[in-house]
Amino acid sequence: MLFILRATFWIAAVAAFTPAGFHMTDSQLTEELRSWADSLAAEHAEAPSAGAGFCTDHPETCRVGEEIGVLVDVIGAVANERVERLTSENTTDY
Repeated sequence: MLFILRATFWIAAVAAFTPAGFHMTDSQLTEELRSWADSLAAEHAEAPSAGAGFCTDHPETCRVGEEIGVLVDVIGAVANERVERLTSENTTDY
């Protein structure tokens, strides 16, 4: 009986903190994401770039950032290759 009470409590606690649009259909979610992306793009187009002169002021920092970006890209490619290999090895035809 205690288990049922605990389970009920935690389900109610999780349900109380779920976002309002948590149970959207795919079309509603797609439309909301599209409107959010459009508004974000409009804000970005109107606002001046905050870091426009950063790389001219700090070229060493930008160079290190570019190198980190290349490293992250390589790590992502290796991880993607491993996932694809694992999924192709572990799939069987039924």
